[in-house]
Parts: sequence; structure tokens; C-alpha cells
Amino acid sequence: IMIPSNRNVVIPGKYFVFAMNSNGVPSIAKVMLRSFDPPAPAPTVAPPPTEEECVDFPATSCRNQIPCALEVELVTARKVCCPSGTQRRSPAAGNELVCTFNQADGEACSSNSFCQSQVCGKELEDPDVDSLICCASGSLTIDGIRICRQSVPDGGFCTDNRVCQGGSCQGGMCVGGGAPTPTPPPVPTTGECRNV
Repeated sequence: IMIPSNRNVVIPGKYFVFAMNSNGVPSIAKVMLRSFDPPAPAPTVAPPPTEEECVDFPATSCRNQIPCALEVELVTARKVCCPSGTQRRSPAAGNELVCTFNQADGEACSSNSFCQSQVCGKELEDPDVDSLICCASGSLTIDGIRICRQSVPDGGFCTDNRVCQGGSCQGGMCVGGGAPTPTPPPVPTTGECRNV
């Protein structure tokens, strides 16, 4: 419906508006209000981003006015509002802010604070491998090195049963099948008696 913009032609007030069909039968009227000035449009304010959003927002766009951060410790990770509400800088991610307590077990990490499990350790008990992961089953310290429990696959180097996925370290190698093979008792010498 086009209304003349001249206020002297259609003065402000309430009007009944109806349409007529080709036979001259009017429709049910609708009430229309003509005001002096059109109402100002409501300002469009973007809602605060959710945990899933953050890319095109200013630095303090998340709830609680915290900055957006990388979801995990990868420079290529997407920026989000951290589910934990906290973040810290990570040298492993180009010193960018990274969400804390957000990385799943088995993902690369540089500190306990980035892991959901809150435990970051070496995946392999190999002195030549320096990569760290978020540990699913906790960690233990061997020779001053934090190693994830049950992270070394069969065939991997080990010095302790607790690092092997299969639970058994034999001859410096993780083997499947659970507990280590028990050492048989010594064979009795002549003159010794033993209950079997």
C-alpha cells in the first residue's frame, strides 16, 4: 500500500484499510496507524557468540567479556568462546590465546591446562621422541619424564608395565595380553622339600 508522504493529504491517525475485488466486494478491514514520524528502526545488535562462534567478532566478544581464543593448540584451529571460560597463551600455537581444558585425550598438548583430563605427557617412553599428548589414563614419571599411562602400543619401547596399552612390558617392549608373564619358581635342589 502506498501512502502519500504529504501529511496534509493523509493526516496522522487510525484508518480502516480494506481491498475490493473485481466485483466490488470489500475485504475485512484492517486498522492502520499513520503517525507523524515513522518509528525509528530498532538497533540491530548481534547476539553474543556461542561457543561455536567467534570468527568475525571483536576481541572481547564472548560472554563475561573474555577474548576469543583458539579451540585447541593448533595455529590453524578455529577461534571460539571457550567453554571453560578461560584461556592462556600457548607457545605451541604461535603464542596465541588457547582455550584451557578443551583438548581431548590423545591430542597434542604443551601443558596440563590445555587437556580435558588435565594431564599432558609423552605418548611414548622413547627418549628420542619429544611429542606430548593429553593423557587418557593419567601419567607416571619415569627417570624424570612424565609419560602417559597405557599409551605405548604393542612393539613400543618400555621400561614399565604401566605405560603399555596391553599392560605388559617384556624385554623392553610392550606386548599384548595384559599382565606380564610370571617368573617361574626356582627348581628345588636335592634335600629341599616344597609343597607344590
